[in-house]
Amino acid sequence: MIKRNDVKPLYKKVKEEIKEKIEKGEIKPGEKILSFIKLAEYYDVSLITIRQAISELVNEGYLETNGRNGTYVKDIRNNKTKTIVLIFQDIWKNPFINEIYSGI
Repeated sequence: MIKRNDVKPLYKKVKEEIKEKIEKGEIKPGEKILSFIKLAEYYDVSLITIRQAISELVNEGYLETNGRNGTYVKDIRNNKTKTIVLIFQDIWKNPFINEIYSGI
């Protein structure tokens, strides 16, 4: 459960707890998470707080929404690999990368 006695916003606390459960495998890839209403009841927070936390987890690639069918856990192992590849692809677009690379 989240602690309310520090200055961190509630949505960040909820987000971090859900993220931790995903990373530990307590919530598995492809698994549907609780509805926003049930999450709000579980964490004893507002729907706005839950929406913000879930929105950030979707943006970070931990969750995906499936319209009115709910929100599901994405396979984060594949997500991290894609991010690393994109970083290296983008680095070669820098016009100065050859000079930097040559200087190493």
